[in-house]
Amino acid sequence: GAPYSLVMIDIDHFKHVNDTYGHNTGDLVLQHVTSTAANALRFEEETLFFRLGGEEFVILLPDTDGEAARFVAERIRERIEKSPTKLADTIIPVTVSAGIASYRLGETPEEILKRADHALYQAKENGRNQSCLE
Repeated sequence: GAPYSLVMIDIDHFKHVNDTYGHNTGDLVLQHVTSTAANALRFEEETLFFRLGGEEFVILLPDTDGEAARFVAERIRERIEKSPTKLADTIIPVTVSAGIASYRLGETPEEILKRADHALYQAKENGRNQSCLE
């Protein structure tokens, strides 16, 4: 019953990265995005950062409302946008989209994850490289 928010993050156009540069480079981009996102998490309670699969990640933010979660998502999004993956003489710019949902009384974890996923879909539909709060 404690309040919390979920931030779901997805790398924009990741298939293009894999198709253009190869899966090994795609793996390096994933590592760079993960490292950049993890370093943007400031407080101990923000370190609940998980990979769902593929290029999707979730951050669990205990005791955090939607607006505070949006602030965290935007901090991560901006850092990733300003920090391209650098490989030898190739620079690969990457952006992410984020969907945010906050716990509602009586809601299951699956329901909040579904709402965060819906918000992520909205961010992608609205042009990518942005955060949407459900």
